[in-house]
Amino acid sequence: MAVIRFRSLVFALPLLASGAADIAHSVQGVDQAGTGVFASNRVYSAGLYERRYVQTADGSVIWLNAGASIIVCFTTEVRSVVLLSGEALFIVKHDSRHPFRVFSGRSVAEDVGTVFEVTKKPTSTTFLVAEGEIAVFDSAHLGLESSRKAVPNYDEVPQYRRGDQVEISDESGAQLRHSYLADDNLSNALAWKDGRVRFAQTPLDEAVAEFNHYSQIKIELAPDVQQLGLRVSGSFVFDDADAFAAGMMHEWALHARESAGSEGNRVIVLTSEPGGRHSKRN
Repeated sequence: MAVIRFRSLVFALPLLASGAADIAHSVQGVDQAGTGVFASNRVYSAGLYERRYVQTADGSVIWLNAGASIIVCFTTEVRSVVLLSGEALFIVKHDSRHPFRVFSGRSVAEDVGTVFEVTKKPTSTTFLVAEGEIAVFDSAHLGLESSRKAVPNYDEVPQYRRGDQVEISDESGAQLRHSYLADDNLSNALAWKDGRVRFAQTPLDEAVAEFNHYSQIKIELAPDVQQLGLRVSGSFVFDDADAFAAGMMHEWALHARESAGSEGNRVIVLTSEPGGRHSKRN
């Protein structure tokens, strides 16, 4: 194990339902202590089919993926963000005097100047490092209050760098899995920031599910296509379901028929059977 050099840190911390409210209870107003960090407390959300760009008072940048919601709670001592739902990318401005902390479930990501993504799932949280370093350990080693500028023990802990992805259980605080993403796969995972989805030999059903996350026009695979085990590679505009469907039809000589979804939205069903009506782009 290597000693962390105060560059970036992820640690587990119990965060009860009332905890978010406690963190959010910060002083409103300007920089009261001349620190350069404004005290603030704001909620930001992205719609179901949109991304949102947020620049915080300290100059850090937060990208919210579709459906994500955060509370930004800055005091004159600590820069805190609570991830309530979804996926967010944090580009943190270096400031070693004011920790930058992202709370999700019982996990906390602390950083002083790097780029990382946090995804809140139903029972776990995933951290993906795009730049810099992080370390992971349990909250039992801390004994700190989230709203104060407490400093955890920076003794020897496992450290992770660019491309490392760590998933932590919200229930036990245990590490569920750790994987490594090469540069191409890392770029694919973060492509949503640029309004695109990128696939590299991704199973077609997984690619369709990713597309449906962003588009009001839904794509479905007929059983005959599901059985083909098709895989997709390429870069697509994330809310252009028509173009994606057309690409799949061209690649594998598929056909399409349209129907209405339960909410009156368009549904494109891809099938290998001829006679389907090809969808047309608006």
